[in-house]
Amino acid sequence: MGVLLVLGIIFLLLLCSLGVARILGLISWPTTSQRPTQTDTEDLLVQDPHCGRYLAREDAVTESIDGRTLFFCSRFCRLRYAQRQKQRHPDHNAHRHPPGHLQQ
Repeated sequence: MGVLLVLGIIFLLLLCSLGVARILGLISWPTTSQRPTQTDTEDLLVQDPHCGRYLAREDAVTESIDGRTLFFCSRFCRLRYAQRQKQRHPDHNAHRHPPGHLQQ
């Protein structure tokens, strides 16, 4: 019982000293204005559309597809994504006329 009492007192003293240090400006905790906003975090992390992994935007391999910029964790995932898209949409360019075809 005595040990628990001593630990409790030490804990309370530690909390009080942290409070005093914060009041004196010796330490600080992030305020709401210092926390990243949703827009900031969207700029920091991107998701690979192939494997679903999140990574830093500056570390991503980028590819522009249909006017959109996609971010990949590796060249392998970029390649696999392109292969998967071709398998899903094999006739993506089928609506275009072959060279030499006359439209009526």
